[in-house]
Amino acid sequence: MPMPPDGKSIAVDSDGNAYVTGKTNSSDFPAKNAIYYGSFNGGYYYDAFVTKIDASGTSLLYSTYLGGSDWDEGSGIAVDSAGNTYVTGETYSTDFPTTNAIDESFNGNYDVFVTKIGADATPTPTVTATPGTPTPTPSPTPEPCKPKKLNVSSESLKLARGTSAQETVTLTCKNGLPSANCLVKVEIMGDKKLVTVSPTTKETDENGQATFTITATEKTGKAVVRFKYKKLTRDVTVKVRKK
Repeated sequence: MPMPPDGKSIAVDSDGNAYVTGKTNSSDFPAKNAIYYGSFNGGYYYDAFVTKIDASGTSLLYSTYLGGSDWDEGSGIAVDSAGNTYVTGETYSTDFPTTNAIDESFNGNYDVFVTKIGADATPTPTVTATPGTPTPTPSPTPEPCKPKKLNVSSESLKLARGTSAQETVTLTCKNGLPSANCLVKVEIMGDKKLVTVSPTTKETDENGQATFTITATEKTGKAVVRFKYKKLTRDVTVKVRKK
C-alpha cells in the first residue's frame, strides 16, 4: 500500500539550495536528472530518495531514488562548500548500488550506507558498513616526493657467525621530508656467502624508512651490503667474526 514520502533530513548550501533525504514507496515520486534511478526499485518496500531543490523553492535541480530491491531509508544528509552531498542511512537490500566501495558486501540483516554525490550530480564512492561498527575510513596513500638522499642507520656492523642485526634505510627528499612508497633494493658486494639480507626489496613507509635484517653465515670475513634506490646508494660494511 503506497504511503506518503517521509523526509528525514535536510541541508542547505551557501547558495540557499536545499538537499533532502528520506524514504518513499511511491512509484510516481518526482524524479529529475536521476543519478541512480528514475523509477522505484524497492518492490513492496521503501527506497531512499535524495532531492535537491533550488533556492527559490520552485524547481528540482535533481531528484533520485536510491536503493536496491528491499527496504532503504536515508536518515541524514550534509553538503560541503564545494556542493558535494553526503547521505547516510540504512539498507536491507543486498543489491544496494555501490561505487568504489570500501565494503561492497552486505553483512547483516541490514547495513549502514554512506553515499557521496558530486556537485555535478554524479555518484562518487558509496560505502556500506556492518551495523554497530564504525564506517571504515580509507587511509590515503602517501604521494612520494622525489628522493634526494639515502641514509642508513649504521655504515658498519660487526656480527658473530649466525647472528643478525637490523639496518634501517631512510629516503628523504628536498627539505628533509620523508619519501614514502619508494622501492629500496639490496645488493651484496664481494663474497655473497658471508651474509644474507631479508627482504631483498622493500618499500619505504610513511616515514621514508625501510628496515632490513642482515644475517651472518658460518663463514668469517668482510662483506659489503649495498642499499639502492635508482642512482642513490649507500654501502654498509659487515665484518663477520667468530663467536
